Amino acid sequence: MNIKSRFTQNIPDFLEKHGISIIFTSYSGGNLVIINSKDKKISQIIRRFEAPTGIALNKNKLAVSNKSKINLFIQDEKLADTYPSANREYEKLYYPIASYNVYNLDHHDLAFSNDTLLSVATRINAITQIDNNLFHNVTPIWKPEFISNLSLNDHCHLNGLAVDSMGIMRYTTAFTSLKDSDNWRTSNLSKGVLIDIQKNEIVYENLYMPHSPRIYKNELYVFSSATEQLLKFNSQTKQMSEVIKLDGYLRGLDFYDNYAFIGVSKLRKTHIFGNLPIANKAINSGIVIVDMNTKEKVGEIIYENGMEEVFDVKVIKSRKTNLYTDNKLIENEAIILPNFSTWLNK
Repeated sequence: MNIKSRFTQNIPDFLEKHGISIIFTSYSGGNLVIINSKDKKISQIIRRFEAPTGIALNKNKLAVSNKSKINLFIQDEKLADTYPSANREYEKLYYPIASYNVYNLDHHDLAFSNDTLLSVATRINAITQIDNNLFHNVTPIWKPEFISNLSLNDHCHLNGLAVDSMGIMRYTTAFTSLKDSDNWRTSNLSKGVLIDIQKNEIVYENLYMPHSPRIYKNELYVFSSATEQLLKFNSQTKQMSEVIKLDGYLRGLDFYDNYAFIGVSKLRKTHIFGNLPIANKAINSGIVIVDMNTKEKVGEIIYENGMEEVFDVKVIKSRKTNLYTDNKLIENEAIILPNFSTWLNK
């Protein structure tokens, strides 16, 4: 299917002014998309993955989860400077360095805790560490207290992960806290919870399909996805306040320089979601940029065709970004060693 997109007139200038690129995943179409801007023109680089989901960034590392693997990329300045087909075309170029076989554990949010890569393994209701251990795929390091034992059953639809500026796991989200049940699939989906990971304690209830908890300027933000709201959580009063309400199923959130970058999706019309009011709305997926000072939209990138949903969103400090995948290695291969890197077939 052809991908048809449009954007508000200010988007090219906005990206260039701030010197940023946007990267997002769309699992249903198998796409990872990088949005760049140069000379007031938007360009999009599309890389294919099998059902890509979470994205994590940490210094020069980027990780992407998909159905069967978690993929790790390294950003190397020399490779970007000497890119064979167009020297100095890219400010940042991410090159594949490792992949971890995690199979179908339904990985959702990814995050780096300093140099440790963490993933929410939704199918086993746990947060896991990706440690390349030769004797198992992942290491579970935390589960909600209402989950008795690890099992291959998505009991609560654990999905989100917020890590603070010190690299400490702070919050996660789930669709329900009912003990060892999978009735979140048949309920009204209004029993979502926000959990304090350090205390293993539910701190807020009755969220509608919560996703993407993120800490920004020491404050927690989270989506009530099915009610189309970005919310702010007050950890002192344990209350939520609305930041903005948008048209669409919200999932995928990042912040940069007082702006929020929000993923908007169409809601799949399945037996699970079909009774929600949002399921009957005409929605285009895309990325909405919100000014956190005024709480107003300042621009958006809209997909009219070929991109049904957005899963995760990250902002990269780079005007022009590229990412290599395995199928691109046929064209150009590189080697990255300590203190040395080069393209092999320039």
